[in-house]
Amino acid sequence: MVAYSSLYNVTSTTDTLPSGGGREEDRLSHNSNRNTQSPPPEHFSAQEIGGLGDRAGGGLGEDANKGSLRWPYTWETTMSNPEAEAKKELGNKAFSVKDYDEAIKQYTAAIAIDSKNCVYFSNRSACHAGKKDWENAVKDAKECIKANPTFIKGYYRLASAQSEQNEFDLALSTIKQGMAIEADNNQLVKLQRQIKARKASSKRAKSLAKSASAAGEPGAGGLNLMDSSVSKEVADLQQQFVSTSKEYQQVRAKISYQQRERKSNEITKREMEKLPASSDSKTYMCVGKMYMLTSRDDVMSQLDESITKSTKEEEDLSGKLSYLERRMNGQKQNIQELTKSAAE
Repeated sequence: MVAYSSLYNVTSTTDTLPSGGGREEDRLSHNSNRNTQSPPPEHFSAQEIGGLGDRAGGGLGEDANKGSLRWPYTWETTMSNPEAEAKKELGNKAFSVKDYDEAIKQYTAAIAIDSKNCVYFSNRSACHAGKKDWENAVKDAKECIKANPTFIKGYYRLASAQSEQNEFDLALSTIKQGMAIEADNNQLVKLQRQIKARKASSKRAKSLAKSASAAGEPGAGGLNLMDSSVSKEVADLQQQFVSTSKEYQQVRAKISYQQRERKSNEITKREMEKLPASSDSKTYMCVGKMYMLTSRDDVMSQLDESITKSTKEEEDLSGKLSYLERRMNGQKQNIQELTKSAAE
């Protein structure tokens, strides 16, 4: 019997330790670690492959083959350069402690030695993303894709950063290109879902701000008839309204997350309760990337603690959501009153 929770993956077995799903980087990039006859993403020729999209971020992609793209789009792999790999490892160590400047320095040195290895560009892109330098992050993500058009991590980075810049349509287009290579990649599917949600949230916020402003306009007057001081005050209120709307949507998303976590842990707990207390079955708890042999009682205690924590967090967030809703209504009313008084 196996039960899983996003916080505590608990597996019961009578003999062997269950195997995990591997690293995220391995799952993201496994398609690039084999030769392929697949063409690069549609809409891009071999010469144009480096020119797509804008901006990327994310975690490190640890390894991938390097080579050259030749007609008919056959990826020819070669061995990694030991000297460049040594620089990459130094960069990885710096990245792990969030010393992004040092990591960038080491990855740049690796690129100077071997400019055809997509991983070096991918990792340097991650460093720029860690610094929220999206412009340079996208440049390296594009170079990563140019070096290896089948390296899924490159598309993931590009789409992530496009989303951070609120370029949702471009981000979704980038994901589509990645899915043309690997349609069922879990990380791309998850990112696509998140970006669609952010796009919808942003659209609602803009619509609310527009309606709040328009609601106070008696006709063709509106902001054009206001003096500069009132116009500035209305503009400030509109900006505050948009900011509050975004925060409101973020809190709603956090509430949904806590609800999912609580339900997931409750399901896991029910599965664990089916195991007799005196059972010889071994139970393992997944913490990060490691499985730990854990007693049934300890697992149950951890699950209870997580359920309680999620419940409290959900209650606190619900209170904050109510507050934000009242603030939005107040801001909307102020905008309406100002625009109305200015037009009278």
